[in-house]
Amino acid sequence: IYWVGNISFIRQDYAGAARTFAEAIKKYPKSTRAPDAMFKLAQSFMAMGQKSEGCTTLAQIRTRYPNAGAQTLTNAANLRKTACGK
Repeated sequence: IYWVGNISFIRQDYAGAARTFAEAIKKYPKSTRAPDAMFKLAQSFMAMGQKSEGCTTLAQIRTRYPNAGAQTLTNAANLRKTACGK
C-alpha cells in the first residue's frame, strides 16, 4: 500500500496519496513503513494546501513512532520547523 501511495505522490495526485498513506497507517500501524507513510501523509497534506493537517501529522510522528528511523524523524523535524515554525 505504501508504494501505491508513493506512486500517487510522485504523480502529484496528493489527494490519492493522502488516502493511500492514511489507509496504510490504519491497516498496518506497526509496519516498519508506517512512520514513512505518516511523513508522506504530512507532505501530501502540505502539497494540497492543508498546512494545519500537515503540521499536526508531523507532530504526531515522533510520539507515535519514537523508534522510527533516524532519517524519517530528522526529515519530519526539519519539515515541521520550516513549514510549521515549530
